Amino acid sequence: MGTNQLLLYALLGIMAFGLFPKLEAQDALAVGKRDIIFLVDSSMGTIIINAVREFIRKFIDTMPIGPDQVQVGVAMFSTTPRSEINLNSFSSKESLISALAKIKPNPSVEVNIGSGLDFVRTNMLRAESGSRIQDQVPQLVLLLTSKKSKDAVQQPAEALRQMGVLTLAAGSRAADEAELRQIAFDESVVFMQKDFRMLLRNPREIISPLSTLSGVVVSEDPTDPVVDVTTVRTQRVVRDIVFLVDGSSYVGSKTQTVLDFITGVVNRLDVRPERVRIGLMQFAEGQRTEFYLNTYNTKQDVLSAIARLSLMGGRALNTGAALQYALANHFQPAAGSRRRQGIQQVLVLITGGPSQDEVKQVADRVALAGVLTFAVGAGQVEESFLKTTAFVESLAYYRSNFADLSSVVEEIMTPLITVVGESDTPDSKTVLIVYAHQSAGSFNAAAKDAAVDVLKKQGCNVIVSDLYEMKFKATATKEDITGPVKNPEHFCYGEETMLAWQEGRLASDIVEEHKKLKEADIVIFQFPMYWFSVPAIMKGWMDRVLTLGFAYTLEKRYSEGIFREKKAMLSFTTGSHETMFNSSEIIGDMNVTLWPVQNGVLNYCGFQVLAPQIFWAPTHLSAEARGSLLEGWRTRLQGLFSEVPLTFPPVDSFGEGKGFQLKPEVQEKQADSPFGLTVGHHLEKPLPPHSQMKAGV
Repeated sequence: MGTNQLLLYALLGIMAFGLFPKLEAQDALAVGKRDIIFLVDSSMGTIIINAVREFIRKFIDTMPIGPDQVQVGVAMFSTTPRSEINLNSFSSKESLISALAKIKPNPSVEVNIGSGLDFVRTNMLRAESGSRIQDQVPQLVLLLTSKKSKDAVQQPAEALRQMGVLTLAAGSRAADEAELRQIAFDESVVFMQKDFRMLLRNPREIISPLSTLSGVVVSEDPTDPVVDVTTVRTQRVVRDIVFLVDGSSYVGSKTQTVLDFITGVVNRLDVRPERVRIGLMQFAEGQRTEFYLNTYNTKQDVLSAIARLSLMGGRALNTGAALQYALANHFQPAAGSRRRQGIQQVLVLITGGPSQDEVKQVADRVALAGVLTFAVGAGQVEESFLKTTAFVESLAYYRSNFADLSSVVEEIMTPLITVVGESDTPDSKTVLIVYAHQSAGSFNAAAKDAAVDVLKKQGCNVIVSDLYEMKFKATATKEDITGPVKNPEHFCYGEETMLAWQEGRLASDIVEEHKKLKEADIVIFQFPMYWFSVPAIMKGWMDRVLTLGFAYTLEKRYSEGIFREKKAMLSFTTGSHETMFNSSEIIGDMNVTLWPVQNGVLNYCGFQVLAPQIFWAPTHLSAEARGSLLEGWRTRLQGLFSEVPLTFPPVDSFGEGKGFQLKPEVQEKQADSPFGLTVGHHLEKPLPPHSQMKAGV
């Protein structure tokens, strides 16, 4: 950087770019003065721009905005840049958020990031535009882009560094990570996202450095440089903590060191029902609960139970299944979890060996549910595995020997009681209800109305597609395409509609449903079961709206599907009682009935499939009993966004050869199980009980 160098940032907190404790609005943080400019790629499209706008709004909402505090500006760019909000345009949080709502996308196939950086430097980081750079107030720029730049970025980025500007870079989709590393002042402030909508799930990953970094320009060989310091006000510790202990022979004779570690942590916590609750489970090939969050009310009782822990033994480790089990069984209200009250949920994994099952996808699911996973390991477990499993890499702690776990106790305590994850809560979520019943006086209508009422009261945006009211066309035909088809003599609906979707020639009713589906975070299908499936009009919705290319491709399906960040569920009524839907009754196993839709449609498109809501034979029940069913549905809806999805084998369980067969190692692992892998992959064994009706089995 020539004669000047940029002094790297100062952070006060629990970890580099740590997550703030959960704080309420602007009065929760004491943040030093700073000028922050968001440089946004305007070519990203309406949905992504809306997500970015919401991310910026959330940031503004947590900051003390004002001319003597934090100032925020926004610039947009595609091929040419423009200023949307200067640093001194608005002095209040309300006016700033109001102006933010007016920014719009500008479609473009190319972007010039270099010119955008130059524009910020020459037009916005000036005193007349509100910049306080001459007063030594930290200057930060956050670039958000989904494309690689057409023009050069190195020189504009270097010019900002020479000024002492801290540039952070976030990219998604076609953004070039290497290019973003050139732009950012340090590699640790480069953030890659599959989709910027993920920012809304965990905004603190970027919000934290934006509000804590402080840079100054100093001469070479600085002595005692002055840096801005950010302070965070902490409050009393209230959280639910579950210890997940490796009970295999990888720990074995080292059991006491593990127990000493857990005891050391618990001894430093205020354990009681209204403050910190503790749960304990262990795992090897299977899982076993030792005690739940609500089993013991005093620290002494918890410590006594920990001391009695006897390990399961065995060489096999299924860490992914253990994480799933913890989420489905321990972080639930019945087990003492207070997640619905907004209490932070924490999982502390302690392990000594490699897992034999898929872990990353399950760990991501745990994180999206708002559970903070700390990963502590020693012995034969790899540090990289711990970092993959932890909520963020900084919450992974590795020691080569179990005897050294005692040194982790002090290191882990501060983040354990202060770090907060972004919960998957209903606020600002969009729910699409695809509804199929002819009568407004039906039980299905009542179930639909209950969902609308409960979800709206939680702050959700609820969209209803009333298929009969819409007179939705149920047949998949050439009329779904405007203009000529590619092969009129041998019409192939999938190929023709994919081409029409790509070229913008689909029928207007399909396009409208596409818009709803793209906005939705969760889709609820509400219907009466017809002939052991969905009504024809709803099947037509699936046939026509889940268009090839839009909803799935050969490369993007199942666990790698296009809708893998969305959830879906079936909510339906039956004509017969529950007792008739089992393997020994005339109708047969409901799990088999559900498999074609839940696996063959929803899971195929990548949806995280929630357990179905089944209203058994409401026409045969009293009014009071029907009311009880609806009340149970309302209760479930309160925690719907925190529910664990059903389990389906990931794509990488199958080989890419003929037939995409289960890999030999997967079949070998299943060999000792008394049940098949799934309803469809039963391996000539009894079906796994309730696997299409309950999560975590």
